[in-house]
Formats: sequence, structure tokens, C-alpha cells
Amino acid sequence: MFSLNFKMKSFLITCRDYISKFSTRKNLHILTAIIWRISLRKRHNGGYKFKGKKVIILSRLGGNEDVENALKNSIKPYSYYLFPRSLVKHIFTIYLDGLVSDSDYRSATSNIKNKKLLYRKHLSKVLFWFKKLFGLDAFIEFNITYYPEKELAEASKLNKINFILLHKECLMTEKSAKLWVATLKERHLKFHIDGISVYNKISKDAILGSGLSSQSEIVVTGCSRMDLSHNQRLDRQNPVKPKLVYFMIQNTAGITQKQNREGFTKDFESLAKKVTQNLVKIAHEVPNVEFFFKTKTGFSDMQVGLLSDNIPSNIKIVYEGAGHDLLLDASVVVGFNTTAVFEAIASGCQVVSPELFSEVPDSLKDYVFYLGDSAYLPRSSSEFRDIVLDLLEKNKFNKYLSSSKKKLLDDVLGNSDGNSGKRTMKLIEDNI
Repeated sequence: MFSLNFKMKSFLITCRDYISKFSTRKNLHILTAIIWRISLRKRHNGGYKFKGKKVIILSRLGGNEDVENALKNSIKPYSYYLFPRSLVKHIFTIYLDGLVSDSDYRSATSNIKNKKLLYRKHLSKVLFWFKKLFGLDAFIEFNITYYPEKELAEASKLNKINFILLHKECLMTEKSAKLWVATLKERHLKFHIDGISVYNKISKDAILGSGLSSQSEIVVTGCSRMDLSHNQRLDRQNPVKPKLVYFMIQNTAGITQKQNREGFTKDFESLAKKVTQNLVKIAHEVPNVEFFFKTKTGFSDMQVGLLSDNIPSNIKIVYEGAGHDLLLDASVVVGFNTTAVFEAIASGCQVVSPELFSEVPDSLKDYVFYLGDSAYLPRSSSEFRDIVLDLLEKNKFNKYLSSSKKKLLDDVLGNSDGNSGKRTMKLIEDNI
């Protein structure tokens, strides 16, 4: 039954995409608007079918979870719908495919500038019909540099539709933030946004420093989905049996800006390989312990490619979804330079980070978060093994956060109190 449903869903998506691309090429704006409408998935019902406002969430992993958690605190009678961003990209591809990107949205030539205007005009016509036929009051997106959505924001303004940014790519050190400011200044243009939320002050200062927004538009709300981790910690008991979750290391974690700007070739692949293979060896030693290896979207092939052929049966590879649910009964979490590490700290898990391994190049250390006494920081494979095995044997979690952990969570993700969802929801409702 599952296989049949999956095949049917895949078939319907294929048909939808075909019609979407056809209507885009033929400038059938009403048909495109209808395709957009039938692609919506309602996530929250405001309770007022005709009077309540309607909000579209431009679906993105991590961002969706931020909104889902924030919606628990909704007050106003608004309805929220998830929308596949790929349908916007179908239109983008007609005009700007290969000409701009997340890392560079400049109008380098008059041709690119004209194509942006044509793209915006096309989107505006689709939005006109969508709003006329179905109603629409606001969009929510999740990154200030997402290239298909900049002209969507401008087209929304033309149709009196608000555009809200819940910027989720906020994990950056001071060094990487400086590079990001320079990139935003040089390679991105200011576009229409009604309100912006960020996780931390460093992201707010970076966006302000780039000139892409004003002080009044940006609010530090913290990471909304981290509320779930705080709730997990307060509600849970010691795990019934030991379980380790490994958020597989991304070779470019935290250094994307450096690579984009400088063509830098060093990365964390050597570290990723060493940690991955060490954990496979440990899993062989404790066959009664479950190991979950969570890949990152867009990096799964690289990460899984680091595994040896001799994988024990107690290792499970998890490809889809956010990693939050894996933390529910985890006792030990291994990760490096990822938001998931901070979520694990907030959830009370024992965190092990290989940030002091010699495989972390000296030239990249300014791009790595130092967790201090909020995590276990082994310096070698043998120390890593001993710490992991010891923590699995103890099989405990932290019910309460130390002051240093609270400060770390506040500094990095703006959420040591479990109330970011409320702050995020207020920003959303204030800008609809």
C-alpha cells in the first residue's frame, strides 16, 4: 500500500510539474495560478474561512519547522499553507537560469537586468490571478539570498501582498559574518521585505551592515524550532536504552562564504571521514546500541560515501526530514559546526564534538564554533572512542542547562528560554 501511494504521489507531482512548466512557457498565468492553488497544503486553519487572511510558506526544511512551532502561539485568525518552491523556480528558469545564484544576484549586464524585470512581470501576473481567484495576504520565506524569490518579493509588493523573511541561515562565527556582509554588499541588491526575523545579533548586524534592510525591519527572535528541544529536555526521563545520533559532518560546514569568495579548497572532508569511520568501529564494539547517522540534504552522497563497506546492522542511515525527532530518546549526539549540535544541547543530550581534532585545518579554525564546557571535545580517535563508550554506558541526559550552556544557546541561536516561537509568531502577525 505504501509503495502504491508513493507511486501515485510521484505520478501526480510529475503531472503537476509538466502542466506548470507548460503554462509558464505559454504565458498562461491563470492556469499557473490554479496549479499553485492546488499545490498548497494547509498547515494551520485560522477559523474564518472567508474573513481570515491567507499566508503562503515557501517550503524549506528547517524553516518549515520554525513556522510550525511558532504557529502554536498564533492569535489572529490567519490560515497558513505550505507551497513547493519548485513551482516558482519553473518560472525563474525561463528567464534567469544560470545567470544569477544565491551567492551572486548582481545585474552584471543590461540583459540580466531586463530579464529580471520580465521575470518579475510574469510573477506579478500570476499573483494577480492567484489573489483574485483565491486570496493571498503574505508570503514567508527563509533566506535573504534565495535567488528565485527576490523578484517574487517585488511582484508581491506590486500586488499588495506582504513578504516576510524568517532568515534561518544564521549559524556563523564573527569571521564568517564579515565575509557574508561583504558578499551581501557586493553581490546582492536590496529588495522588498516587510519584516525580518533572525536567530542572533550577529546575523542582524550583518544584514544591517550590508544595507539590505533597516533597523526597524529586523527582530532577533531566536531559533523557533529549538523550543521543541527545550520541551524535550523538560519532559523526558533517562533513556531506556542507549542510543547515539550522528549528524554526519558536512565538508563545507560554516565555510561556504569563504569558498565562494576566495575559491578556497580546504574543507572538513578529512575530519568527516575520520569521525564517520571511528563511529562505525565503535558500533561494531557495541552491537546492542542503536546508531543513527543523519545525512544533510544536498550532501548525502558525499557523507554516505565516507562509510566503509562493513557497516554493522545497528547503524541506520536517515536521509529525510529534520533531525529533531531523533533527539527524543538519544543519549549521545555527535556533530560538528551544525545547528543540530545546539539543538542537542538544548534537549539535554550528551554532545561530543571533534572540533579539536588535528583534521580541522588551522586556516579554518576561525569558522568553527568552540563549544567549551557545553560539550565533550576529544582531541584524538582514542579519546573520542573512550568518551563515546563511557557516555553510552552511563546513558544519561541533562535535565537542566548550566549558565554556560544558556549563554552559548543565546549567543548562537538566540534561544535559551524556549520562547522563540512566541517571538517569531509575533513578528509574523505584526507584518501581515
